[in-house]
Parts: sequence; C-alpha cells; structure tokens
Amino acid sequence: MNETRLPPAGWYRDPAGQFPQRYWDGGSWTDGVSDKQGTVSQSPLPPDGASAAWAALEDQRRGFSAWIVLVAVGAFLLSSIVGGLAGYLASQVNTAAGLVVGASVNYGGLYLTCVLVSRRRGTGNLADDFGLQYRRGDWWRGVLISFAARIAGIVVVAILVAISKDLAGSNTAAFDEHRDSLGFVLCAAVVAVVMAPFFEELFFRGLILQSLEGSFPAPVAIGLQGALFGLAHLGGAEGIGNIGLVLGLAAAGVVFGICAHRFHRIVPGMIAHACFNLPLIVVLLVNR
Repeated sequence: MNETRLPPAGWYRDPAGQFPQRYWDGGSWTDGVSDKQGTVSQSPLPPDGASAAWAALEDQRRGFSAWIVLVAVGAFLLSSIVGGLAGYLASQVNTAAGLVVGASVNYGGLYLTCVLVSRRRGTGNLADDFGLQYRRGDWWRGVLISFAARIAGIVVVAILVAISKDLAGSNTAAFDEHRDSLGFVLCAAVVAVVMAPFFEELFFRGLILQSLEGSFPAPVAIGLQGALFGLAHLGGAEGIGNIGLVLGLAAAGVVFGICAHRFHRIVPGMIAHACFNLPLIVVLLVNR
C-alpha cells in the first residue's frame, strides 16, 4: 500500500459527520465548517471524531500487484485492435461515426478492465479503489496541472527539435483532414475532452499507477506509467515524428501521475487532461 501523506489545505468531507465539509489547513482540522448551502461557520471537532479525522487523511485507494500491469497492457492492446477495426468499419459509412465508435470500443475495453480488476482484487467500488472522488477546488487544481503538463511536453519537444525537427510529430493530422466538417469536430471534442480524460486517467493513473506503486518507489512508478502513457499513443504521428509525440505525452503523463500520487485521487488529473486536450478542439474550430 502507499504511504500515508497529508493532503493540501482545502475543504473536505467532515470526518466527524456533523457537517458536509470541514476545513483542513494542511496540518490539522480547523473549526471551520460548511453546510449544504455553503454557509461557513465555526464548530470544534468533537473528541469522538478525532480518530475518524486522521483516518480520513490516509490514502484509501486500493493497492494492486505489479503483475496486473501486464494484464492491463494486454487489455489495452486488444482494445486498440478491436477499437481500430470497429472504427474503420464505421468510417466507411461516416468519418465522424468511425471516430466515436472506435474510441467507444477502445475506451470500453479499458473501462471493463478496471471494473474487473476492482471486483476481483479490490472492493468492487471504482470510486474507492481508484480515487474517483471530486473535492472542492479540483477544477482550479486541474487547470494549473494542465499548464504544468503542457510546459513539460513543450520542454521535451523543444529539446528534440534542437536535435532534429523531424523528431517532433503530432497526432492531429487525422483531425486536420476533416476539420471542415463541423460534425467531425464536435465528435472529436467529445472524444478528446470528455472520453479520453475520464477513461485514460482511470486506466493509467488509476489502475496502472496504483499497481506499480505497490511494488516500486513512487518516482519509479510515476515514470513507468508516464512511459506507458506515451507509448499508448505510438503511431499517431508519421515516421520518427513518433519519438517526439511519445516522449512529449510521456512527460505530460508524468505530471498527471504526480497529481494522482499527490492528491490520492484522479479527478484533478481528469480535469487537467481535459484542459490539456482542449486547445486541439479550439484550433480545429478556429481554422475551419
């Protein structure tokens, strides 16, 4: 299991159960509480709520064995093949439909893998096993993390460009070919800003990262899952341009991994991932 780490200052569910939320200052619980309407008042933590308060600070996510990563990688490859085939067949009728169908089958396989692992090796509750909880302030945390991920990716790509411009690839070519179609752009928005952030964070920062953290030190686990995240996008660019694509996204994956490790949850990373992908959709809409 992961070591206990104190969360950052913010509003959390009241561990004593008296109020919807209680304020944690980064080192201890305070008297600040908030009701369902958001009205802030003062109420000391009762003595019998002290043990529950400290229990609430522990990482409640389920730890998994490292061998599950092999299962996850196999599931990813199978889902990618089946999803690619389904997407190709659907694209013969409509390109936008091919995009959505392919993504749905692919991400459906990843989600099913997480569900099966949760039921067989966890509690059966995805929220508890993978840290799928939202807390007040996650939206601005996600925005800031998305900037950090963008900067990390830019730095890596800039280094590669200094070596050779051919190393800097992009996975937006397929989108550029169909940017004149509003339907395709809208479908791309759903895939990039809704589906990818939810399913990829659940799979990579939920399942894979936790499985690696169970057997490796946190820095190693974060680095490995970032590398797998980057490799998952292999083939999205042309030729050696895949090097820049994979390494750039691996750097972003490391930032998302640090986020999940720091907050014990993946919702901030989901928001960050959505914000990270959003500029692609904006560019497509502007250049139509």
